Amino acid sequence: MYFLPLSCQDKVNPVKGEDVKREWLRRNEIVCICRGIPRKRFLEAIRQGAATLREINRAVGSGSGDCKGERCGPKIEALLHEWRRSEKNRT
Repeated sequence: MYFLPLSCQDKVNPVKGEDVKREWLRRNEIVCICRGIPRKRFLEAIRQGAATLREINRAVGSGSGDCKGERCGPKIEALLHEWRRSEKNRT
């Protein structure tokens, strides 16, 4: 049995059993601990045009918890960098 992956690029490559579980866990990993915001929300904001940490924070509500973005900020920056690198590879 084949499933479609849940990657941020939404590729149409079939994946099997354990890969689906790994991808689901990756997408639903909590990036902002204070607000409980998963990775997929950040990726959605980036896809919709948020291009800086500040724009992403405004779109999803991160950076406004007890740590004021000290824990999630670097993770969000890494996601943004990963997204930009994947966009360059597509062209």
